[in-house]
Amino acid sequence: MKRNSQRGIALVITLIMLAMVTLMAVLFLGISRRERASVTVTSSLTDAKLAAETGQARALAEVIARITAQSNRFAYDFLVSTNFITPTGFRPNLASLTNVSYVYAGSGLPLNSDNDIRRNQANLFYDPRPPVFVVTNFATGASEFRFYLDLNRNRRFDTNGYQRVFNTNGVFTGETNFYWGDPEWIGILEHPDLPHSPSNRFIARYAFVVVPSGKTLDINYVHKNARSPGLSRLGHLAFSAN
Repeated sequence: MKRNSQRGIALVITLIMLAMVTLMAVLFLGISRRERASVTVTSSLTDAKLAAETGQARALAEVIARITAQSNRFAYDFLVSTNFITPTGFRPNLASLTNVSYVYAGSGLPLNSDNDIRRNQANLFYDPRPPVFVVTNFATGASEFRFYLDLNRNRRFDTNGYQRVFNTNGVFTGETNFYWGDPEWIGILEHPDLPHSPSNRFIARYAFVVVPSGKTLDINYVHKNARSPGLSRLGHLAFSAN
């Protein structure tokens, strides 16, 4: 009887130890999962912070470059981020870092060949436009190419660069002016010194808008359409304070 009771006590102790080990294992797995989620969130926040700092540094570089090029501390103005796209369009079978576009040269049609799409992505290097497509209709699978930041919420891309000037009647005046449109996203590669590839992915993207605070309160620049009485066309009239 004494030997049987000792065996029973040993079995109870063994079961208690197994329960404690199981409880510790469950607690360890729960803590590990929570810590892993915390590390993932912290890593994402760090990437976002570094991407924002990259965009800020790029904006400052753009302003400083304009001031240095003209040796004028006031040689800065409103500007937005722009990415590199070949104006003439993509040319098939051309391996060049300047052959980057999502439409074909000549026709202007979107790229429809897998080889051309892969070649275009392999050429992404200079201020690259990462291919970010957002599904807007899950029923039909329709998507939008979000390569710009729609600040004015007009649901269309307002291009940057030289554009035709039209009068109030919609008639072309024969002139072209440079206009700033929507900020464009610039991709950040994992290895910025190398083109995009399966082993060199985009890890973030940034866009920026530079607003010259030194000119926003200057009557010569901000929100006016004054003109001299002798001018036949609309234009800015400079003011000076004595």
